[in-house]
Amino acid sequence: VVENSIAVTNEVAASGGAFEEEVEEVRNNAISYFRAQNRAVTKEDYLLRAYALPPQFGSVAKAYVAPDFQINTLLDDGPDPIPNPLAINFYTLGYDKDKKLTLLNPATKQNLQNYISYYRVLTDAVNIKNAYIVNIGIDFEIITLPNYNSNEVLLRCIDALKTYFNTDNMQIAKPIILTDVYVLLDSVSGVQSVVRPDKDGNGGLQITNKYDGNYSSN
Repeated sequence: VVENSIAVTNEVAASGGAFEEEVEEVRNNAISYFRAQNRAVTKEDYLLRAYALPPQFGSVAKAYVAPDFQINTLLDDGPDPIPNPLAINFYTLGYDKDKKLTLLNPATKQNLQNYISYYRVLTDAVNIKNAYIVNIGIDFEIITLPNYNSNEVLLRCIDALKTYFNTDNMQIAKPIILTDVYVLLDSVSGVQSVVRPDKDGNGGLQITNKYDGNYSSN
């Protein structure tokens, strides 16, 4: 009777999780899981363990592994990074209820740290860190083919860009290859050409930083 009378309200919405895996993600993770053989040695092994975190302990949407380093400030020519071969930095992100990237909550990061400890090499140290969220916009100009509705062609270009830059397709530290974006827009039906920047770098296709302290403060 007491259990049925209890109600709980979260003042802050849940965050730091991940949505259901797509079929391709399941296939790739299954292949990686077979190769991992219950230990974490390579970067791919650690990434697999992050994505395989049991759901009752939280979920990781995006992860990236990089070597740890420290800054040597004793050099005359300025600071110099010194790699630390016995430690790795684990950068992570999650999703909020609207599937926007967000930082993992402390409990999930602690659970991930504990989970990885069962698989890591004894001499490896793992630092769980927050990755940076960068929100971008794309400014572009196109020339449409004759007999095509320019507004419809423009909408097709925008839809193609939305699909290409969908958060599911992006990973931490994944580079943006401008040539690929040009090729994508050139392939849209009704596009004659994509305007290139002038010799001073003005106009054409530009990547802009949509800085917003409420979502992306970087």
